[in-house]
Amino acid sequence: MPIIKSGSKITYFSHIPKCAGSAIEDYILKSGKAKIAFLDRNFLVHRPDTVWTKSSPQHVDSQSLMRLFPSSDFFDHFLAVVRNPYDRLKSAFKYQKYADRKMSQDIDFKKFVLSLNKPVVNTIGINDNHFLPQYRFFYPKSPYMVFKLEDGLGDVKKWIDLHVLGEAMPYDIEVVNDFKSRGIKVEADLQWDDEMRAAVSEIYKLDFELFGYDTGL
Repeated sequence: MPIIKSGSKITYFSHIPKCAGSAIEDYILKSGKAKIAFLDRNFLVHRPDTVWTKSSPQHVDSQSLMRLFPSSDFFDHFLAVVRNPYDRLKSAFKYQKYADRKMSQDIDFKKFVLSLNKPVVNTIGINDNHFLPQYRFFYPKSPYMVFKLEDGLGDVKKWIDLHVLGEAMPYDIEVVNDFKSRGIKVEADLQWDDEMRAAVSEIYKLDFELFGYDTGL
């Protein structure tokens, strides 16, 4: 839940894992025109006895957020970027297996997908909330500006420039956390079949419905 302060305005950015959150944060920080709090990029390397949350602060779920900030009018703006649940799940799997290496290297994509269920993906803190449904990152009943990652980040940049930074920045939102820059070569078969889609469309049913994504079934 990065909190962005620019001038007298405070923006709450729902950083949904694998939806360009880090790229957006880097874009804002590069400007030098805003400060970001509740952001800990080193969360996963802290010793277990030094952490105070189940997930990194930027990946906080909405119920925990409401306990920390009991009134949504603390914030002036709400921003979020969402993604097709199929693409987000595949990206999270690749990241957890090949970058963070938090899951077994023996498990393949289909086996992993079919091992999921609603209780598992809704458990707070698992894999730093990378598989938590997207709607669970939203502060309830708040006036969000929501963008879809599939539409690109051009409109996200324009909104941030206008409402957060106060002027257009002479650079774009750049991709971060990509596999090429990390020197990681993914060899696994990451294709979908109908059985996998049926399982995921049920587990993430509300994400498909609330954000207008087609299950393809």
